[in-house]
Amino acid sequence: MTAVGVVERLGAELDRVLDPLVPRGSRCALLDFPTYHNPGDAAIWLGAEAWLRRRGADVVYRADLRSFDGAALRRQVRDGIVLLNGGGNFGDLYPAHQRFRELVLRGAPDNPVIQLPQSVDFTDSRGAQRAKATIEQHAGLTLLVRDHGSLATAKALFDTDVLLCPDMAFSLGRLEVAARAETDVLWLLRDDREAVDGRPRPVAGLVRDWQGATPGSGRWRAPLWAATRAGARLLGSALRGLPPGRPDRLTGLLFGRIADEQLDHAVRVLSLGRILVTDRMHGHILGCLLGLPQVLLDSVTGKVGRYHETWTADIACVRRATSVAHALELAHRLAGASQVARGDGAGRW
Repeated sequence: MTAVGVVERLGAELDRVLDPLVPRGSRCALLDFPTYHNPGDAAIWLGAEAWLRRRGADVVYRADLRSFDGAALRRQVRDGIVLLNGGGNFGDLYPAHQRFRELVLRGAPDNPVIQLPQSVDFTDSRGAQRAKATIEQHAGLTLLVRDHGSLATAKALFDTDVLLCPDMAFSLGRLEVAARAETDVLWLLRDDREAVDGRPRPVAGLVRDWQGATPGSGRWRAPLWAATRAGARLLGSALRGLPPGRPDRLTGLLFGRIADEQLDHAVRVLSLGRILVTDRMHGHILGCLLGLPQVLLDSVTGKVGRYHETWTADIACVRRATSVAHALELAHRLAGASQVARGDGAGRW
């Protein structure tokens, strides 16, 4: 199957799973905005916003970890639906986000809560048991997970509704590359806590992470993004205490600006190469939306491989690699196949 076909299929699957959970015109809160530099989480947020707009939902409260106020949430959303942003932070690898979702669950015990699609990874039984206790005190939580491994883990741990669902970024639909590629092979490799220890650096091609250089810009800097992020945090504090019923449009505009800039940055980075080799989940997902031939390595949690096996294994131009050397070999094969298929070496299928 082509990447285009999979993007359309997963968009339809998102509708199938979410439509029964969010009635048309629902009053909603959308929480855990990524006020930090991670284009993947920004793409997830934008996908959630896009889906909610199409659904005709009324998003009346938005917040990140710093601007969140439980009283404001209750005042604004009343008996509506609380949605938590998706991603890969459900578990104990990113404890601030896990503590936040548990805080929200405790503070909104009577609201329907939907955890948008997450990968679930616990390394310590204490964190898993704490999450279990909080989740099972909430009668209205629906936990969406984005791979079969997370589904098995969540069903074994939690007595709540658990459903399999694609990543929200697929709600964005197809994306266009930013420019003609500058190199045959782009390596987008993690340089953070999820990187695989001891993995050798590639000896050929262009190596980047999200924080790497973009065409013509040197090291990535976004003064407007930083200023907008600060403004969003100040706005969140300033809005506390306003009367109920206030539309949350200004916060939505600011958050949207931040997320749009991050997504644009990610597209510029991914457009550098004809073939993408990545161990980042949203390197893979955005690569699918862009129609890039890809070779996948796994992160330390294994979530990239789990997602590929669950949703994208039938894309003809995506391969799995077991090592950096194997990835380079597969990338060269894909480069040759792409030139034969297109006749112009553009590398997009």
